[in-house]
Amino acid sequence: MASDSWTQDKKILRRSGCRNVMNQLTSKMLAKGHYSQLFQQEEGYKWLKSRPKYVEAQAKRGRLMNDMPGFEDDKSRGYNANAINYYMKQYGVTEEEAFSEIQNMVRALDKILNEEFLKESATVPRKILKLAANFGKMVVFSYRTGEEYTNPDGIFKEHITSLFVNLIRL
Repeated sequence: MASDSWTQDKKILRRSGCRNVMNQLTSKMLAKGHYSQLFQQEEGYKWLKSRPKYVEAQAKRGRLMNDMPGFEDDKSRGYNANAINYYMKQYGVTEEEAFSEIQNMVRALDKILNEEFLKESATVPRKILKLAANFGKMVVFSYRTGEEYTNPDGIFKEHITSLFVNLIRL
């Protein structure tokens, strides 16, 4: 799945030189192995293979949340493959307007996630949904205060240290 998304990415870039926001989100949907724990169980594999709307929304939300705090850093390195850049080029808007619209997209995806989680809970085992939901929680934790995933020296580092180094004695 990952190699397919990267191949699709290259084809789109060669054809147009610029991609639109939704193509970027869709093609990189499962480009990373964030859901690898789900592949370890047969029911998790079958669920992911069906490309559920919950997983699509989770991946799109993660991509958008990653692109917002990393925008300036990406721009300084000449890296243009970012949802903010795509949105500005596609719709001819300012950086501020693009950020505002991307934030609206994240909020819309939050609603989809809530709806899909409730729908999926009727048919998908709880342990599978919990693993997928925990991935979403990690994304929110990583990007809510900035680019903590790439630059983990802030709050992220403090939390990890408190969890694994400075243990609470009971």
